[in-house]
Order: sequence, then C-alpha cells, then structure tokens
Amino acid sequence: MKITFHPPGQRPIVHETEESSIVVGRSSACDIVIKVEGISRQHCRIDVDSRGELFVTDLGSTNGVLIDNERLTPNQKTPYFVYQPLAIGGIPQVVIENVHPAAPILRPKATQIDAAGESTVTIQLEVPKKSRSAHSRLQRTRSVGSEKPAPSSANIGRILIITIIIVLLGTLFVISPESFEP
Repeated sequence: MKITFHPPGQRPIVHETEESSIVVGRSSACDIVIKVEGISRQHCRIDVDSRGELFVTDLGSTNGVLIDNERLTPNQKTPYFVYQPLAIGGIPQVVIENVHPAAPILRPKATQIDAAGESTVTIQLEVPKKSRSAHSRLQRTRSVGSEKPAPSSANIGRILIITIIIVLLGTLFVISPESFEP
C-alpha cells in the first residue's frame, strides 16, 4: 500500500509498504517514522486484512486520529475506506491507496501418526473470499464518496441496446399527419 502524509507547510511524505500491519509514530521502533509536531511516539496502527479491508487503530495518541472528522476511540480497531478523509495527529490529510489483501495464512490443523510411525500434518489455508468486499468495490468507484460501484462495460452495453430498441420502436409507431383523414 502507498501512504501519503500531507503535513501543513511541508512537502508530502510518501511511504510504500507490502506489510499488512504498520505502526505510525515518531519513535524509531515504528514501521513508518514521522517527525512532525502533533505525532505521538506510537500514534496509530494501519491494518489490511485478507480481503483487502483497511482498519485504523489510535494507539492512545495525544492528538488522536480522525476519520471523517470523527475522533477514533483509543485502542479500538476502526474500519476505514480510502474515500474517507483521514487525519493523523498534526497531519490534516493522509491518503492511502494501492491497498492489496494481506497474504494468506497457513495454520496447522491436525497431525496424524500412522502405523509405521510417520506423521502427516494437515495445514489449513485461510484465503480471501471470492466475493469482492465493500472496500474493493468502493475503491473502484469513479466518483469519490459514492457508495454505488461504477457501471461495468456489460451493463453499459445492455443499456445501449435497450436505448436503440426503444428508439426503433418509437419510429415504428410514429403516426404521420397524412394518415389522418378529415
């Protein structure tokens, strides 16, 4: 994902990462270090889940995190959509883009030992669901702030065909003035 911080009176600060969970703050222990007034040592965490959905958590910062001008409750994971205004501490505008789902997770599920003493480990793979999440649908939306997905080319084709049929039917049923007899 790409995160662009727009501190007042300074050039934008751009960070790109493939990590699914990052901590933003002033401390050198953070994944993204931002030395801007109003940013706490460990200010917030930004997470991406396996479906590509974003979450922001205020880590108990002094100046808070705002989504849509609403201050987040500290230490509470809050859903975030890329079209929403995001402010982190003294940075009034933060833009997150190019969000990719987190990598699938492998979990050992069961271990079996056969008569010969050989063990077999069954691994469960957690992968994103096939249906697109609300976040990814909204990310593809053309007009910012709209919750309606952009029309697909198949839908545009159907609309065009229906329009042509309506126009043709309209011309077939037009009655000319000569067809009326006084």
